[in-house]
Amino acid sequence: MIKQYDDARIKKIIRPQKSKIGEEFDKWITIDSDNWQKQCTVQIRRYQALECNDGFSMDTTDDCWRNVEIFPFVDKFYDEKRDEFRQWLIGAACFSKFQNNVVELDFCWIHPYERGKGLLKRNWETFEQKFGKFYVSYPRSKAMEGFLKSIGYVEPEP
Repeated sequence: MIKQYDDARIKKIIRPQKSKIGEEFDKWITIDSDNWQKQCTVQIRRYQALECNDGFSMDTTDDCWRNVEIFPFVDKFYDEKRDEFRQWLIGAACFSKFQNNVVELDFCWIHPYERGKGLLKRNWETFEQKFGKFYVSYPRSKAMEGFLKSIGYVEPEP
């Protein structure tokens, strides 16, 4: 995983993260998910941190995954080495739950080749059904501000 981080940092190469052979990503990646899923998600977070220049504060330890649920944006791609289709993680939306039942979308990142295809919009209702009204963390990119405006997002009352 570190090699991929260096590729992204130095060479600007960003790779989707493939599922373990014969496995698929959970519908929601949590503290109870297999470690390989957490590793893939941490790599996605690294890419987001590089792009947004917001530092990096995620790893696979339980401390980092407490009260966190991550929605994986996945697609199936052909794996030539294995001669089969496999699931690949192409993005993630991370939600944190706080003591007072407040939920916040901490980060959302989608691979540049997959942006503009409606992935976030298509899943927004799933997020609202699961969490109800939730906050979207700051700072927000111009793209996120535009998206929130397009769906009529209203920040919940405190």
